[in-house]
Amino acid sequence: MGPISGIFGDVWAGIRKLRPRNTIAVPIVLLLLIIGAGILTAGYYINKSVFHAVFEERESNKAGNIHLTIESIVSTEVNRISSLAKILKNDTDIVYGLFHYSGTRGDTTPLKSAMRQLYPKMNLQVFVMSDIKGNVLYRAGKEKVPGEGKPDTMPAFNRALKGDQVITAVHTPEGFGIWAIVPVHAFGKAKPSGLLVLGNRIDDDFAKRIARETGSQVFLATPDGVFAGSYDTGSAGAINPLLARSSIEEHRPIFHMDRKNYRSHTYVPIRIVDGQFCLVIETDTSVIKDLLAMNRTRMVQWGFILLVGIAMVGTGLTLLLVWPLNRLRGKALQAIREYSGAGLDAVPRGNEISTLVRANDIMLDTIKNHLAERTRAEDALRETSHTLYALIEASPLAVVVSDASCTVQVWNPAAVRMFGWTEAEAIGHSNPLLSSEGNPELRTICNLVLHGEKFSNSEICVRDRAGSEIFLAFSGAPLLDAQGEIASMMAIMTDITDAKSAEEALHRSEEQLRQSMKMEAVGKLAGGVAHDFNNLLSVITGYSELLLTRTDGRNPARREIEEIHKAGERAAALTQQLLAFSRRQVLKPKRLRMGDVVENLGKMLRRLIGEDIDFATESQEDLWTVRADPNQIEQILMNLCINARDAMPAGGKLVVSTANVTLESPLAERELTIPPGRYATLRVADNGSGMDEVILSRIFEPFFTTKGHGKGTGLGLATVYGIVKQSEGYIRIVSAPGKGTTFSVYLPAAEGEEPETEENRPEAERECPAGKWTILLAEDEEMVRELAIEIFRGAGYTVLDAPNGAAALAICDRHEGGIDLLVTDLVMPGMNGIELARRVCESRPGIPVLFMSGYAEDARERLGDLDDGRDFLQKPITPTKLSRKVREILSERAGGISV
Repeated sequence: MGPISGIFGDVWAGIRKLRPRNTIAVPIVLLLLIIGAGILTAGYYINKSVFHAVFEERESNKAGNIHLTIESIVSTEVNRISSLAKILKNDTDIVYGLFHYSGTRGDTTPLKSAMRQLYPKMNLQVFVMSDIKGNVLYRAGKEKVPGEGKPDTMPAFNRALKGDQVITAVHTPEGFGIWAIVPVHAFGKAKPSGLLVLGNRIDDDFAKRIARETGSQVFLATPDGVFAGSYDTGSAGAINPLLARSSIEEHRPIFHMDRKNYRSHTYVPIRIVDGQFCLVIETDTSVIKDLLAMNRTRMVQWGFILLVGIAMVGTGLTLLLVWPLNRLRGKALQAIREYSGAGLDAVPRGNEISTLVRANDIMLDTIKNHLAERTRAEDALRETSHTLYALIEASPLAVVVSDASCTVQVWNPAAVRMFGWTEAEAIGHSNPLLSSEGNPELRTICNLVLHGEKFSNSEICVRDRAGSEIFLAFSGAPLLDAQGEIASMMAIMTDITDAKSAEEALHRSEEQLRQSMKMEAVGKLAGGVAHDFNNLLSVITGYSELLLTRTDGRNPARREIEEIHKAGERAAALTQQLLAFSRRQVLKPKRLRMGDVVENLGKMLRRLIGEDIDFATESQEDLWTVRADPNQIEQILMNLCINARDAMPAGGKLVVSTANVTLESPLAERELTIPPGRYATLRVADNGSGMDEVILSRIFEPFFTTKGHGKGTGLGLATVYGIVKQSEGYIRIVSAPGKGTTFSVYLPAAEGEEPETEENRPEAERECPAGKWTILLAEDEEMVRELAIEIFRGAGYTVLDAPNGAAALAICDRHEGGIDLLVTDLVMPGMNGIELARRVCESRPGIPVLFMSGYAEDARERLGDLDDGRDFLQKPITPTKLSRKVREILSERAGGISV
């Protein structure tokens, strides 16, 4: 025992010399032993957690693949429903049924019939038609429509009413579904007349389809619970609605393991059209139960081995680390003794040096990291500043930054181009725009910005360096310093001058279009009234004239007949003026110079306007010729002069002048636009009372007059307007109250240089012998036809009359003798006068034709300039006018010999 005891004593003495309490090896060994014990203790739980983590990763990847599959399924279904919606919204039967429902205000029979035929072919669960108020007109099945009867409660319904096709996910009492809501327009209507709703439900069948595609059992849920599943085993009760809500709100998958029942559920947020749902994927995890048990056994074995290894390594580290620590202790004791003379008790216990070194290293690393972050921040700020400077320099918008004293800090090239001041003249100086007296709007808005207000695209007007006016869209905001105080302001300005000019031009064009449409509508009304009056006036004036020829002055009824005839002539004159305004009279244009018309009417105009008005005429030499009806030009001149005379009741000056005008660019004033070109002008100017803008806007309307009651018909200037427009010209008015009025008529210059001369046609001086001439008469108006027959027979002509074109053609074919003249109404039911004349001329070549019409729009469009052998007589007809015209035609047919 003695030698053994000696050995143990030596070992113990050596261990004591090592002083293990002063080294960190002991706590390391103890810590490693505790960790090893902890590993052995927690091995079971760690092993299970690892398996569950791996399984969760696998399920996460699986959920991603299933999510893509569902997106494909939903996309296919949405595309199919959308395609069907686009086809059905234009289905003729559905549109007609909706049109019929709107027209009958409630009859849905055609609509239901059309939709019943289509429904079996759609393979859809939802097929509904409603009106714009949400009332269901047809429903396949019992599917309820959200917002039924209250469309404003369903945003998708309101969007569809605006004309958009809406694809949406809808919650109905029957469950969720994918619906297309399509506006359907009835014939000729701009707004929807009804809404077509079609789609499929998101139900168990939908979930089973996903299960077939993915091979996994799935459920579809909302925060309120499960509404669809791929099988009905009661497993839906294990799904946690709170996890479904969290997955939807946080937009991330959530994995939950039911370790008790060995089942897992993966909650994946999914968007179906515009609805948010939760896809729950269920997996059976019982297959890992045996694996967990086997791995747990292995981990216990390896844990025990690890613990033994840690104890052995810890012991070795203790032996290796104690020796250098003892050497350091000896040097420390030596230093202490050398400088302070202290003993062993003065030496700190523990491992303070290593702690200090570690703290110093951490401090140095912290400083290094801080300097690195600061350097990166400065680099990022420098890069951002360069980018912002490049953007401001390249911006097409003017960017100006100025401080509270209006000193400019930023003035980009766009501001130089827009306002004219260079950067050197602006930066560092007071803002030149605010220094200018012509920009009060800009000064006001900049002061508001410097007081904290913000502006976006506010429209203002400023003047640039040259004094030109510029319209700007101004956006401005204050810039704050580090203390949050307003230090300066930034203004971004866009030049909208061109846009403003374009907007004003568009407004003028719209006004011109509205005025033109109004005048055209009034003209059509006036022409239609004149057409109806002309047939009646033909009978009144015709028979009254015949009665006058048959009564002498001693007959007491002659005076009444004369008054009837005068009234008829006055009414005929009014209808002629209406036709002139409506541009539905037949003109006989020829080349003429308007100066010749003024010269011919000069003396009559002087007598017409009175001696208290100073009348003068001015005419340019070498005046261009125009193509117009000379009688209508005289009418224009007389009406304008009479209008000027009435504007100067106390006398004044009236000047009538003609001149050549060449317009290089369009002349635009109010509703008038005269295109470029060569024009001969007729100008009538007076220094009378003038007119304001209200009167000028209605000056050419028929029956509008500023004269007193009974002093004017209101047709004078309306007639002028109609003649000018029918002659392809323009009329311009310059007037102001108290400054007189100037009317300028612009007629396009004609191609020919010299005016045409009209040959003097011989007028028949005596009537033709009875029975010598035969006239074929076609007139559908019985009273007018009877009047014409009486006039012709009274003049000694043989008359073949017919009530329409077909009857006249039959008479022409049956009549064996000659027919010297065809007199026909232009517009008749069935065969019109143009067609009758063509067919009669084919069977009897060379026969002259006289057309009559009370509404000569067709004559103007179809006849144009009348050829030889064809003449036109404007209704109302009278015995004198009709007899004279017939004598002229028959005289020409006889070779110019009066008959």
